[in-house]
Amino acid sequence: IEADPCVSDDGSLIAFASTRPGGAGGYDLYIYDRLYQTLLSKHGMNSATDETGPAFTHDSARLVFARIVDGRYRVKMYEPAGDTLVALPGLDLAGAWSDWQPSPNLHGDRIAFTSNRAGRAHVYVWDRGVGVLNLPDLLSDSTDWQPSLSADGRWLAFSSNRARGVGGYDVYLYDLVNHAFVRTPRLDSAIDEVHPSVSADGATIAFQSHRGGVQPDTLAVWTASDSTRNLPPNLNSSSTTTQPRLRWR
Repeated sequence: IEADPCVSDDGSLIAFASTRPGGAGGYDLYIYDRLYQTLLSKHGMNSATDETGPAFTHDSARLVFARIVDGRYRVKMYEPAGDTLVALPGLDLAGAWSDWQPSPNLHGDRIAFTSNRAGRAHVYVWDRGVGVLNLPDLLSDSTDWQPSLSADGRWLAFSSNRARGVGGYDVYLYDLVNHAFVRTPRLDSAIDEVHPSVSADGATIAFQSHRGGVQPDTLAVWTASDSTRNLPPNLNSSSTTTQPRLRWR
């Protein structure tokens, strides 16, 4: 099984999770070099438990992911250049919760992630200088997950089925500088909008339109300048297309 693919901002590397034989155990992470067309030999990245959900920092220098530690997921950061893990003070804490779906900014000194530390899945933001930020706006009585953080660490997009949405799961955009939600007219619909990917300036969001039933899922792009959602030509097909992991410049 190969899953959770992501591409570095410079387009040279693809990271993914796999259960292929010869790994350390369970799901392991692999990094593929497109220039040399080979898998990089990186031993410090994996363990005997599962590693999933890789995401490159926007400078393409590091990789964040989730690892099972003592039966619960924890967010980790890996530096391929040194084949070593990078400390995440305040995020590496042990507790009766799981942290997963990490999304980093430019250098990885800010990471958005999903956690059930409040009892259900919510989106949190960790900052290297502060720890986990206190952001009451992000907490709800519903499920919030699948965060996407812009390179400058300002714009946060995520999917939620909170009550004030249009229907099902909707995409929300939050400004971490002004501590306010940003209006996204005509982005959402009565069907599910999930797996958002926000651009560097917060003005464009790609996402998965989950139709349900016999209709295939498609990828769509919403643009703030004219509040339109469009299906990119030649990207979708009669088959299901899911989980965009775009790396915006």
